[in-house]
Amino acid sequence: MVQPGDIGGAQTQTTYLVVDEDYGGRGCTCRNPEGHIWSIGSYYP
Repeated sequence: MVQPGDIGGAQTQTTYLVVDEDYGGRGCTCRNPEGHIWSIGSYYP
């Protein structure tokens, strides 16, 4: 296994965490110190 920083920032996997809310949807994306991208958001159907 290699970290994204070791292979020029390329991503080999992603994670998306969804939280249900009764009002509007929001989201954000960030990169942790190892270079992995995390996307977190709420879902409004």
